[in-house]
Amino acid sequence: KADITDAWFTEGRTWYVSGAASGEESGRFISPLDVELIPMGKDQGEAFAVLDTTKRVQVFDAEGRPMIGWTVQNTNTINSGVGGEGYLAWVPKKQRLYVVLGNEMIAYTLDAQEVGRWPIEDGTPNAMEVAKNGKLYLAFGRDIVMYDVDGFRHGVIWSTDQLGLGYEDLDITIDEDNRIW
Repeated sequence: KADITDAWFTEGRTWYVSGAASGEESGRFISPLDVELIPMGKDQGEAFAVLDTTKRVQVFDAEGRPMIGWTVQNTNTINSGVGGEGYLAWVPKKQRLYVVLGNEMIAYTLDAQEVGRWPIEDGTPNAMEVAKNGKLYLAFGRDIVMYDVDGFRHGVIWSTDQLGLGYEDLDITIDEDNRIW
């Protein structure tokens, strides 16, 4: 149900019309940070997960019905309206949902079981993507660093030196040919 709210935007606008009422109930969010598609197989379509600033992850089926939700235990403060402090990544090879909050990466199964937790050596990223080989690409300013799904840092794969001057902090995506954009 649509709502008129001020819960998502605390600065700049007095009110915001949203597609759903903000809140902490299942299917509602407080300042969503990221959404991730999760392929469920040919007959089931794609599920999706949403992370919000309350550190809550909610997973929905292809029809948008809530499947499961949990709150990530993490000491980092996530600020509403800032963005770039929380990310989700689905790694099909591992069947894991990776949550990045601040400078920490946490791995979950889709039944909300935590299966790993690692500090991110480079700090808080400003973007995250999954390569076809299951490696995680995290952007820090204008550098992209490859991490393994166990937190191992492989190193910088794309740097400020390669881009030259005049670029802002990166957001990244990977196309069907595994090229970084």
